[in-house]
Amino acid sequence: MEKKQQNIRAKNVKSRDEKLRNDKIWIKLKAAFTVVFRTFIVAAVVAIVGVAIINASVTNFFDESYKNERLQLEIRRDLEMSGKNVLWAITTSDGTEQQKLDDAITYAERAEQNVKALSESFDDEEMTAELNTALETLEAERVRVTELVQTKQNMGALGVFNTKYSAATENIQEILVRIGEEAEAQAKAAQTRINVVVVIVNISLIVVSIASIWLCTKWAKKLAGLILEPVGELQRAAQLLKEGELDIEIAYTSEDELGDLAHNFRDACGQMKLIIEDMGLLLSKMADGNFNISSNVESSYVGDFKLLIDSIGTMSNSLNDTLTKINGTSEQVMTGSGQLADSAQMLAEGATDQAGAVQELMATVGDVSRIIDESATNAVAAASSAKTSAETAEKSKVEIKALTEAMERINETSREIENIIVAIEEIAEQTNLLSLNASIEAARAGEAGRGFAVVADQIGKLAADSADSAVATKNLISKSLEEIENGNRIVDTTVEIMESVLASMEQFAAVASGAAESSKEQAKMMKQIEYGINQISMVVESNSATAEETSAISEELSAQAQTLEQMVSAFELRR
Repeated sequence: MEKKQQNIRAKNVKSRDEKLRNDKIWIKLKAAFTVVFRTFIVAAVVAIVGVAIINASVTNFFDESYKNERLQLEIRRDLEMSGKNVLWAITTSDGTEQQKLDDAITYAERAEQNVKALSESFDDEEMTAELNTALETLEAERVRVTELVQTKQNMGALGVFNTKYSAATENIQEILVRIGEEAEAQAKAAQTRINVVVVIVNISLIVVSIASIWLCTKWAKKLAGLILEPVGELQRAAQLLKEGELDIEIAYTSEDELGDLAHNFRDACGQMKLIIEDMGLLLSKMADGNFNISSNVESSYVGDFKLLIDSIGTMSNSLNDTLTKINGTSEQVMTGSGQLADSAQMLAEGATDQAGAVQELMATVGDVSRIIDESATNAVAAASSAKTSAETAEKSKVEIKALTEAMERINETSREIENIIVAIEEIAEQTNLLSLNASIEAARAGEAGRGFAVVADQIGKLAADSADSAVATKNLISKSLEEIENGNRIVDTTVEIMESVLASMEQFAAVASGAAESSKEQAKMMKQIEYGINQISMVVESNSATAEETSAISEELSAQAQTLEQMVSAFELRR
């Protein structure tokens, strides 16, 4: 039976502890405060009751024991003073007898009032009755002595005073001594009671204080355990979280605020672990080149975590757009490099054709130069032999005719050179157009086509130089044609003069001399033409080399564009 009752009590204690564990913190604090308040109330009640008992004992001490002791002393003093005044009235003869008697009456009345007060406060009625009887006897004797003194019977008054009055006074004194002894005994008893009450109150306060301290300590330990246990577990969990550990186990469960905090802490750790795993997966896919990604737990990114998923999305979109643009740019670079390669090939072929045409032109100019030299030599010979060989004028006429035919051939050759120069200008214009197209394609390529833009610019400069040289050559040939036409006119004039005036050989010589000078000038002009053609040849060779270099660069650019496209194709991009 006793064991069963112990089990029931243990079960009740466990139930109360479980209820206290699940209570809110303010309820726990309220319960602890209630215990402290109740212990304080008990201690206060004990103290108040003890103080009340002590106060009652002290009051009783002053109202009875001390008062009785004081009253009996005052009565004894007043009776003594009254007796002295009576004795002074009996023995004096200075006329103050009545005054002494009046003072004796005053002291006697005060003694009587104190006796009445003593009779009311003193517990022993028999002794107070005896005191009242003795006081009445003393009062009768005092009256008798007073009458004797007033009738001037001092000796009789002295006899009464020494016998009956003194005896009555001694009787009252004895009674008062006994009352004093009784009052002192009562005072000691009251003091003992007060001391006992004080000790009891002190012991009660000590017991209550010890019990309060024990109970408060017990509640403090229990409350501290209920609060510090989850706080310590949460502190350890926070330390693990600070060290980067998210797989945290929090075993504390309760329905109070700390239980809610532990539950929220568990949820927060799980949420952060889920978010970090998702972020790791997204970043791993991006590291593998897959930008076509999306979060599987986007709804978990709440509050400040929303910034993380937004930042990852922004970064993914930015990289995806950048790589898409790079991919498109690489395709444009490949297309532009192919077109540039074709243009460079065409330029190289045109340069080759130019070189062939220039070689032919140089050969033709050489022939023209030789012919002009021969014409100059013949003109000089004609001039020198004109005076001495008049009879050979007819033969000279034939030679002049041959000279005319040579001049016509020179004119035709110059016309062919002019046509070749026009072809060179067209080639230079085509080269310049190709250079412009190359510059445009290089500008489209951006940073990757900067080097190719420099090459295209050099090609444009070479084309411009070719055009300038062609223009200069054309001007020289135009002057040559003018001079040839002038020579033709001179030869025609000479033929007419030879046909009309064969006798004027001096004039013919002068005309022949002029023709010789013109031929020399033509020879000088042809040298200049030959020099210009040499320059054109050098420009054409430079154009050819530049075209070949441009072709090689375009092929290399195309290969780099293909490599870039292969690198970009390794990424999985959103379309």
